[in-house]
Amino acid sequence: MTSDKIIDHLFRHEYGKMVSSLTRIYGIQNLELIEDAVQDTFKKAVLYFRNHSLPDNLQAWLRTAVKNRAIDLFRKAATHKKYDQASGPGFMSMSEVFSDHEIEDNQLRLLFTICHPGLKTKDQIIFALKSFSGFSITEIAGALLLDKENVKKTLQRARKKLQRDPIAFQVPTGAAFNERIDVVHLAIYLLFNEGFHSSGKDSLIRKDLVAEALRLGGLLLDKFKEHETSALMALMCFHAARLNAKIDDEGNLIKLKYQDRKRWNYQLVWKGHLHMEHAVETKIFTRFHYEAAIAGEYVMAENFDQINWRKLENYYTHLIRIHSTPLNILNLAVIQHQSMESDKALKTISKIQPFQLKGKEHLYHAVLAEIQMALQNYEAAQAEIEHALALVQNQSERKLLTENYENIKSGIVTK
Repeated sequence: MTSDKIIDHLFRHEYGKMVSSLTRIYGIQNLELIEDAVQDTFKKAVLYFRNHSLPDNLQAWLRTAVKNRAIDLFRKAATHKKYDQASGPGFMSMSEVFSDHEIEDNQLRLLFTICHPGLKTKDQIIFALKSFSGFSITEIAGALLLDKENVKKTLQRARKKLQRDPIAFQVPTGAAFNERIDVVHLAIYLLFNEGFHSSGKDSLIRKDLVAEALRLGGLLLDKFKEHETSALMALMCFHAARLNAKIDDEGNLIKLKYQDRKRWNYQLVWKGHLHMEHAVETKIFTRFHYEAAIAGEYVMAENFDQINWRKLENYYTHLIRIHSTPLNILNLAVIQHQSMESDKALKTISKIQPFQLKGKEHLYHAVLAEIQMALQNYEAAQAEIEHALALVQNQSERKLLTENYENIKSGIVTK
């Protein structure tokens, strides 16, 4: 692995830790300057280690470098009176906030602070992905199906509000906790999704993001024991268990039907079942409960032919009742198609439009192509797969769609 990739991996693992720890010292109102310090450090590290050997403990090296960079930036900011010192250095030392125990607590504080009801829900999510997980504008836009310009404006608005009305850097209790936990769950979920099915052009999966989401979910569950958190953890474990079989050695996407189940991580499947046992010890089932049940159904079947499509359709129907999204409706159409009910699938997919899947429009056309093929509407099927090929960005997905295109041209139904 090159030094660039090693540092990029640590960026994903360390970014939130560094930002949250520095925020404990310098205050949430100075978050933008804190992010600059962390990002500058990693950018300089990439350039420096292209010509120098990596230290034995790169993590420690980076933490020291980011501390020094933060001190330098805040001294300059103070000189130009651009730094609000109301809650600045003094109440905790750098060494204290970078201890393992404090890092965990500070990460939870930052997550719950960003997910403050004073910000709109969409703004909270965007802010959390940027400031907590270090997502780029492009990554956030892809994860949330938004325009990049929309994301930029949201971040500017959220930062201005924090500068104008600083929020207490803490995990709230009581009703305030309940107000924010849903957004915290969603932020972790979106982080996981970007790792499990990346919006990037080159890599379809990013195991570092998956691992970070699982770590944060575990941290949240250990601290608060929420049933919904358990459902989220079950969902992520079931999906993550299939990662090693999802991509071949050349980086090509492998459909679920053709995945080598011997390569699945059954320890994660077992952990998912344990989390699910705790998740269902409640009378209130959330979207994560149903999504976990869906993911669990896939990993419990001994092979693709034994997947219970009827049960999956039932789960999706319940999911859509409480959380109707274009992507969930599209997935329901896929399930109905797999159940040999392509007429029904066509009616379901007609309820949505491609533009509603901003950034993922190719999925709509790819699914519709298979449905039309099953209905023997060959010209319509070919037109849809051509639409999908024109829109897809990821190279691995493009290769799979090209294979589907050749199959459709040959009159072969692919399922």
